[in-house]
Amino acid sequence: MELKDLAVTESELRLEIRRQGSTKHTTTFIGEGGVVLGKSLRGTAVYKFRGNEKYVRARVQASNGDIAWTQPVFPAE
Repeated sequence: MELKDLAVTESELRLEIRRQGSTKHTTTFIGEGGVVLGKSLRGTAVYKFRGNEKYVRARVQASNGDIAWTQPVFPAE
């Protein structure tokens, strides 16, 4: 699994995964205390900041068992 692109703006965290064959991916956006903030099954996963997050990080799990994490992103206040 490969993360093709990661972009952070004032309003969102966008993560694009390079697909390999028929492997499926689940992206989970996680906040402070391990709270799940959202999930995506798309090749490009987007989390829109709500304004109350201390940080957000993404965990990508592939159907073949591979897992990738991003570093925490700290939204602008």
